[in-house]
Amino acid sequence: MPAELLWTKLPQKGNTPKPRSGHTLTYVGGQMGYLMLGGIEDANVKDSKIMPTSDIYSMKLYPKETRWEKETSNGEEKPPARAQHIAIATPRNDRLFVFGGHASPTVRLNDCWWLKVSDLTWTRCLGDKAV
Repeated sequence: MPAELLWTKLPQKGNTPKPRSGHTLTYVGGQMGYLMLGGIEDANVKDSKIMPTSDIYSMKLYPKETRWEKETSNGEEKPPARAQHIAIATPRNDRLFVFGGHASPTVRLNDCWWLKVSDLTWTRCLGDKAV
């Protein structure tokens, strides 16, 4: 008989992100742990538009808590805000590949970006190569 699975709600500490959907949370290891990109946040103001965000948060997972930090990215060009995209780490976890998503309910993105994990620098993909 399989072992019973037990869920535990962990306290969240640090600069906790607002509730959201359509984001990605990708394991990158090292100092960052996990990186959360984009998504759609809950609207706080009545009648305000609900739009994607370009936020980046790092999350470290500990046995008894999670700790969040809002990060600041670098780069001459940065990707537009997005939700419902993909983000995958390279095998060495030194870069994150981000593709597509939605910029609004009616605008779909067909772009790709590299995020260098060590300094959170964005680079747009050009053809099959990162610049």
